[in-house]
Amino acid sequence: MTLFLGSCASFIAADASLSASASWSAAEALITNFSFLPNVSFVAGDARGRQHSFDKGSMTLQKVLPLASSSKFPAALAIADVVQNGHLSFDTRVADVFAWWNSSDHHRSNVTLRHLLTMTSGLVCADVANCGVPCLNPVSPAAPLFQPEACARQIYDKGPWTSAPGAVWSYHSLHLQIAGAMAAAV
Repeated sequence: MTLFLGSCASFIAADASLSASASWSAAEALITNFSFLPNVSFVAGDARGRQHSFDKGSMTLQKVLPLASSSKFPAALAIADVVQNGHLSFDTRVADVFAWWNSSDHHRSNVTLRHLLTMTSGLVCADVANCGVPCLNPVSPAAPLFQPEACARQIYDKGPWTSAPGAVWSYHSLHLQIAGAMAAAV
């Protein structure tokens, strides 16, 4: 089964055993009673297409929303697939993937994929967007497009490395940018 979550709380499930006649009342009740998400769209389907959909509150499947942090969950799932297929492990150090990630700063050299996915890499920043790293600035026609490794290198060079890996949780985009670059490199 594949499950994607987003800021619009759209759920997409793919399972060959789904059918249009399946009872979705339990799923709808769970979503309805989950007060943390007042506006939700739920979709379940398989290779044949959509089998069920459900909207709660003002959310609909047609509502257009900016992605923002909704990309974190599917990105983490894609990276977990790279791990499942044996290309990386959660304990792979970034320095084991990128030869240039070799610092006299012991903390930075020991950052693992696990630290990146749990947002405990040592990058601590109150700015949930780009933390001052140029490759994560909003895209404009004049802005260059960065390759994943080039962006990871900018984060390595300019990122706010303020704590030891595993010591502080800090929610922002830098972690998954590096993790994605690791997955793209193997």
